[in-house]
Amino acid sequence: MNNYNYGHVDNFWDLIIQAVEDRDLIEERKVITIVSPWIRNISLSSSNYSANNWRSLLSSNRTVRMNSLSDVLGAMVKLGFRVDIIVVNSPDKKSIPVSERKWARLEKEFVSDLENCGIKVWKRSGEHAKMYAFPHGVYTGSTNCTN
Repeated sequence: MNNYNYGHVDNFWDLIIQAVEDRDLIEERKVITIVSPWIRNISLSSSNYSANNWRSLLSSNRTVRMNSLSDVLGAMVKLGFRVDIIVVNSPDKKSIPVSERKWARLEKEFVSDLENCGIKVWKRSGEHAKMYAFPHGVYTGSTNCTN
């Protein structure tokens, strides 16, 4: 089992897969909520599923891009899931130490990818809570789904 402090991505992907595979899931429970002060897009390779496996699972055609978490969440929205993302309202890059700017850029790219999929991303100042809620389970505390 992975250490929560260094990314608990296996269980994260398992809960996404369970949600998609549950054909009896009622509309009201088709909700995924991710609250994290910092977050970035993660590759599908961390899910141990190929792009074709994901396309099949999500009933997507071969022309749909399927490389990362944002692609999966976007496809889930098309299947009727509501996805809510809440991140910290990151300060201007110039005020972030140089060593942290890479992560701020990756988060900005992820937020842009999510918004392009029609997912609303909420930004809150001072947010440090972490919660990943799926129809079949919730992680809270210091859980990180991304390194």
